[in-house]
Amino acid sequence: MMLMTVISVLKRSILGAPIPGDFELVEIGSAIAIFCFLPWCQISGGNVLVDFFTSKSSLRSNHLLEAAGDLLFLMIAALLTWRLFHGGTEMREYGEQTMVLRIPLWWSFPIIIPAMTLLVAACAATMIGHIRKART
Repeated sequence: MMLMTVISVLKRSILGAPIPGDFELVEIGSAIAIFCFLPWCQISGGNVLVDFFTSKSSLRSNHLLEAAGDLLFLMIAALLTWRLFHGGTEMREYGEQTMVLRIPLWWSFPIIIPAMTLLVAACAATMIGHIRKART
């Protein structure tokens, strides 16, 4: 995506015309990349954590708060997965396409939905891990 953007900008500067649909390809590629990295980010603990108020709390209470946050994220991820499934199905039924390249929008959903399902599993796993650590 980066290389295509650079080539498109250079082509626009030199020849006066960018790569047709470059923004559509970057948009679809970025969406796929973001959704695919969400489960890894959850498992590795890479999400932003604001611990200003909990920095002096006990380890047990921090794990319980982490478990509560994981539960909330799990519910949001499950809701988004459900709605993405229905949204992708509707996009396929209605034949929605990008404006320039006419790429069917639903094509990215067979990649995004399994990634979101994996995110739900990752949230459940990290929540269980925090609950176990809070018990010890």
